[in-house]
Parts: sequence; structure tokens; C-alpha cells
Amino acid sequence: MKDSKSYCDSCWTYGINRKNIYNRTKRKDESLEEMRIRTIEEDLKDLKHIFDTYIETMGETMKEEMAITIGKAITDVIDKAYINIEKNVEEHVSSEFDKLNVKFTTQLAILNTRMFRLDTEINLLVKNFASVIKKNRLKGLEVFTKYLKQRSKKNDNT
Repeated sequence: MKDSKSYCDSCWTYGINRKNIYNRTKRKDESLEEMRIRTIEEDLKDLKHIFDTYIETMGETMKEEMAITIGKAITDVIDKAYINIEKNVEEHVSSEFDKLNVKFTTQLAILNTRMFRLDTEINLLVKNFASVIKKNRLKGLEVFTKYLKQRSKKNDNT
């Protein structure tokens, strides 16, 4: 007795035999990425053909169950992709934040060093300025007292 196979199994076997799916080669005029895309497109066409022929033989309740199952599978894939994308974005943001944080810390250290140097120079300038003011004040007092003495002498002489 002949071994019974479903239509999908025979299509799948036929597709593998026809395309030699495990030993596909790249055409001369296409890149590796183009070859990958082409093989995926061919596989999708085969799956669509199999799916279309299978749908024709199926009842309405089976179609509804299949639609629900496919919908759940699609949402699961989307959820997993969303989680993966979210993780990738978080990793990217955290790595960029770390890079910027290191850069900011370096710039802050440079700024602190410059501010410290500026502070010491200002303190030195203030000390020098204070000593100059003190000397000039003493000179100013001496000059003022000499002026007062001369004035008092003039007043006494008149």
C-alpha cells in the first residue's frame, strides 16, 4: 500500500529537491546580502503557495483557529522584538551616557584645575595689592603729614 503524505509534506519535499535548499549558491551578479534576501523571498513564495492551497481545503472553524494562532504568534514575535529593541536602546543609551559622563568628568576636572590655579593667582595678586596699598598708605600718610607741617609753618610765619 502506498504511503500517504499530506499535500504540504509533498510540496515541502518537492521544494527541497527542486531548489537544493541546503546547497544554495550565490549568483555572480549579486552580493551575499542580496542572495540571502532572494532565498528568503523564494521560501516565502513557497510557503505562501503551500498556505494558500492548504487554506482552500480547510473548513471555516479551522481557518478561524488558525487565524487566532497566527495572530498570537505574530503578537508574540512583535513582543519579543519590542523587548529586544528596548534592551538594545537601553544598552545604547547607557553606553552613550557613560561616554558622556566620562567626558563631562574629564572636562570638570580640567575646569577645577584651572579654577584652582586662577584662585591661587588671585590670592597672590590680592596679597601683592594689599602690600602695595599698605606701602602707599604709609607713604600717603607721610606725605600728608609733611604737607600739614609745611602748612602749619606757613600759617605760623604769617
